[in-house]
Amino acid sequence: MRGQALLQELMDSKNGTADKALWLIAQGADVNTRDIHGNSCLAWAARRGFADVAAALVKKDAPVNDRDIHNWSPLLWAAANGHPKVAEVLINHGADVNAQNDNRDTPLILATLLDKRNERLALAKMLLLAGADARIEGAQSQTALESAYDTSDSDMILLITPYLEKYSPATSPKALKAATTLQKPLKPLKTPRFKPKP
Repeated sequence: MRGQALLQELMDSKNGTADKALWLIAQGADVNTRDIHGNSCLAWAARRGFADVAAALVKKDAPVNDRDIHNWSPLLWAAANGHPKVAEVLINHGADVNAQNDNRDTPLILATLLDKRNERLALAKMLLLAGADARIEGAQSQTALESAYDTSDSDMILLITPYLEKYSPATSPKALKAATTLQKPLKPLKTPRFKPKP
């Protein structure tokens, strides 16, 4: 019963609050309750940007790599909705930074599509430091770099390019052009508080 109340609290974009959700978790709500599409409480906390709720859910053993019926993980939802604080919680608890949904989008590809520059770059930097593979192709067979190139996002291109070079040179003509045409310096970003993978 409390699990359904927790899920409803997280789904309610008008009246649902993080404080109520945290109270329900403390009262023993079932953190693995799902909606009809298979979205878990953690997925909804990620969608809403409730970092404290996400942290409380993973402390209660909510699975960080859980998937809904369209293969969206909580980290994919956090990236798609521009929530770097939630992404940090999930990454620190072992979220798969290269997870792909049914469209083959990764958290990094979704981060490149965000409207807000600060969230977009913070998420991308965090994901790359945590080991996101910038070579993975998503929808329309585009990598994160190609997506950034299509939107003329020079900051994102300059952020991603060194990670591509770390693994292998960019192979598609569009990726090569994106990686070699821009010389604008990247503005400094806040460093995430998690430890990057070696």
